[in-house]
Amino acid sequence: MEYDFHIYCIYGIPSAILNFSLIICILSHKTFFQASFYRVYAFTLIVYLLTYLNTWITLKLPTLRALASFYANVEQAFWPFRLFIMFQGAAFHIQNLAQILMHLNRFTSVFLPIRHHTLWSPRNINIAFFLAYLIGILLSYQYFFLNGSVFIQVGATTIQGAALRDQYAISAFIVKIMGYVYPPISLGLNILIFAKMFLLRRRKKRDDTWSRVELNLFFIGFCTMITQLGLLLFLNFGLQFVDLTIIYFAMNLASDLSTLSEAYIGLAINQQIRRKFIEMFHKMIDMKSMSQRIDITPRPR
Repeated sequence: MEYDFHIYCIYGIPSAILNFSLIICILSHKTFFQASFYRVYAFTLIVYLLTYLNTWITLKLPTLRALASFYANVEQAFWPFRLFIMFQGAAFHIQNLAQILMHLNRFTSVFLPIRHHTLWSPRNINIAFFLAYLIGILLSYQYFFLNGSVFIQVGATTIQGAALRDQYAISAFIVKIMGYVYPPISLGLNILIFAKMFLLRRRKKRDDTWSRVELNLFFIGFCTMITQLGLLLFLNFGLQFVDLTIIYFAMNLASDLSTLSEAYIGLAINQQIRRKFIEMFHKMIDMKSMSQRIDITPRPR
């Protein structure tokens, strides 16, 4: 178990820091945050980062032997822990809804260019993400009212108790059903967006600059969709080929790679994001070197 935890730290902590830094980069630049897509993208990064951080509380730390006694019956001794369990279930819906919002942003940009900026005003974006969180929590409310032990201590470790599954049967059933609803919506939106951009380009109704910008932003959403589809396919069909002794670790690893990949996708595809991100670190280094020069400057006597 400790070996798995060390692997989580090796790839997880640097990637989480990268995600957090990219969020700060986007939020701190007015040119970014005023553009509706980058505002949606920043909120999506926040959703993914919160989801990942929550897995440390609900999935990763319970694997440590030193915390086994703490996590046994923790939801009874410390009831706010139920909020983290509930968010674990809600994160599936919130992540997928955030991804669909990103696709819808590109959809309206291509199909409704005149109304696009009105539809994606800062106020409307905030409302949309508030609703995404609200929907996710409402669909996962059963996790908060679990009556029993979420974690059971077995020897020196803890495992998640299977005896409580009937208590969140509705929420689990909704996740299973929506797992076949969210992906087709995302895929359908991406097909329509690409087809429309291809027709506009073919009929020369948009210039080359517009085409490059739209295609670049489109591919950010498209790659995000591919990672989510890959995760869903692995969880639904790939786990049967995984050794039972490492199946829990494999599920966590696949989920983390999908969640943490968002920042890498943006930095790899979008040159503007990459340039602003590098500039932010250059400014931080310059400020640090300047402060050091000030500190070592001899004071007059």
